[in-house]
This record gives sequence, C-alpha cells and structure tokens, in this order.
Amino acid sequence: MRFRFDRSTLAVLGLLAVYFSVSIPVYLTHTLFLHHWLVWNVFLATLPPLFAWLFMHCRVKGLRLALAALWLLFLPNAPYLVTDLIHLAHLSFVHWGEGRALYPWLTLMQTGISMFLATTMGLWSLAVMHRAIRNRAGSAVGWISVSLICMASGFAVYVGRFLRLNSWDVLHPLRTLERILQHTDAFALQFSASFGIYILFTYCIYFAFRAMPRQQ
Repeated sequence: MRFRFDRSTLAVLGLLAVYFSVSIPVYLTHTLFLHHWLVWNVFLATLPPLFAWLFMHCRVKGLRLALAALWLLFLPNAPYLVTDLIHLAHLSFVHWGEGRALYPWLTLMQTGISMFLATTMGLWSLAVMHRAIRNRAGSAVGWISVSLICMASGFAVYVGRFLRLNSWDVLHPLRTLERILQHTDAFALQFSASFGIYILFTYCIYFAFRAMPRQQ
C-alpha cells in the first residue's frame, strides 16, 4: 500500500486541524452538549473519507473489501450531522433589542461549518466508491449502487437519531437487530426513505458540480 499526499489531501488535513483546534477548546469550556456532539460527530464523519482514501491506495483484494465494508458502516455518520440542527431550537436567537447575544449565532455558525464539513467528506468518499464501482461494473450498476447506499444510509440515520444506536453496535448483531425490528414502523420507513432521497440528491448536486469543466 503506497500513500501519496497531494496538495488537496494536505489542504483537507489542514482544514480539519483548524476545525478541531478551535472546536475542542469550545468543547472543553462550554456545558452545552451540542458542542460535545458536534466534535464527536465530525470526528466520526472523518472515518468514511479515511477508509475511502485507504481503499484508493490499497492493492490487496481482501483488504480492499474490508475497507469498503468499514466505509459503508461508518458512512451514515457524515449526513447524520444534519440532524444536529434540531439542537439549535434550545437557543434564543434575538434579532434586535437588548436581548441580542453573539453566542447563539456563533453556535449556529459552528453547527453549519460542522454540517458542511461532514457532508462534504461523506460525499467525497461516496464519489470515490462510486467511481470504483462504475469502473468495474458500468455506469448503470454504479448509480443503482449509489441509490441503494443512500437509502441504507437514510435508514442508518434513523437508527442513530431515534434508536440511539451507533456504528459499533454491529458488534452485538442479535441485540441490535432485535431493537431495530421492534422500532421499525411506518414513520421509520418514511423517515428513512426521505433522508435517503436527501442524501442522494445532495450527492447528485456534488456529482454535477464535479463534472463541470474546469477553466484551463
């Protein structure tokens, strides 16, 4: 396995370093749990692009399959951050008068940056795996696979947000499956399908912009 750190990779690592260097002190000095969740969830969102990047540079078939499985397992952590927006409801956003405060707006900005960072990392990793599937099995199979992955990720986001299960709960498969089956109802399917479509639509936007010709 050979690694190449090009300028884009170094730029991403630099941005992540800046994000965590600012967010971790906030995490340590504020009691609002939103800051705690954001730092932890962004960390989890770095795992899909890490596994996708390793997948790109790996030439060992068995190891590539393991990396692909780990990527798929942790991919839902990237779009999951969108659901953290619900925690902003506890803050008071005053537009005028003496009650105005900067803290809620800074929290909004941190949440937005966290969400955008996690989403971009997840979409980039999905593009890597999409290209690998497309190169091996063709365009149609590639898009069908992407659609199924997005739907599965939508269901995983439901499992994480509402059942409070995590990626590593697969280490307890019977207990996890039993809990999922107990709480899979009409709302679960509706939410999962809706969120899966959301992920697929954001990926289509990302894919379309990546496909635009660059000025020479």
